[in-house]
Amino acid sequence: NRVFKRDETVVWRCRNCGYLHEGTEAPEECPACAHPQAYFELLGENW
Repeated sequence: NRVFKRDETVVWRCRNCGYLHEGTEAPEECPACAHPQAYFELLGENW
C-alpha cells in the first residue's frame, strides 16, 4: 500500500495528461483528466 505514498515530498506525474502534483502521496484522481491514482508515477529528476 506504499506504492503511491512517500515519506518526503515528491513530484507525481499523470501518465495520461502529464499533470504534475507535488506531495507525499499521489491524488486519488487526476484533477486535470479524472484518471485514477494508478496513472500516477514518480517524476524522475536524474535520467
